[in-house]
Amino acid sequence: FKTMSENKLLSSSITALGEDLVATIQNSFFCVVGCGGVGANFAEMLVRTGATKISLIDGDFVEEKNLNRVFSFCQKDVNHYKVKVLAKKLKAINPNLQINHDQWNLRDSNRCIEENNKKQNENVISIIKNFDVVLIAVDKNETRIQIENICKKAQNKWFSIGVEVEKEKINLSMYLET
Repeated sequence: FKTMSENKLLSSSITALGEDLVATIQNSFFCVVGCGGVGANFAEMLVRTGATKISLIDGDFVEEKNLNRVFSFCQKDVNHYKVKVLAKKLKAINPNLQINHDQWNLRDSNRCIEENNKKQNENVISIIKNFDVVLIAVDKNETRIQIENICKKAQNKWFSIGVEVEKEKINLSMYLET
């Protein structure tokens, strides 16, 4: 068993963040909800920084359109579940990683929650409350708000790191003119 300072995977993280913060990361159980462009990359950085316990939740498949922004995905991953592909990549980085993954699409669960389905709401809360930190990286604002509300009920710490972009508010052509 290597001490933290002997672990080469963590040496740069320890130098940058300090042993105390890296130890906190190592001892925390993270949940990443949404394994697309933001969530997958954040999960990878967590593992590279020392996270040893992580759970991934996403019900979507890798699509070609994901390949331009998700470093963990490549052409051979298209039509495979994002969480399975990402879990394999994260295990390749740290074989000792404890990882769970669920092909669960929270958009479907949110419909049940919005319809006041108490049992579904309790199921989602019971899953979410098992984590020390929940990283919400979904692409729909309504879904993010629902998960934040679940985290509040479960009394979790969470970060909302997903981004919703409204096309009509952005005019990139003005930035691209030569």
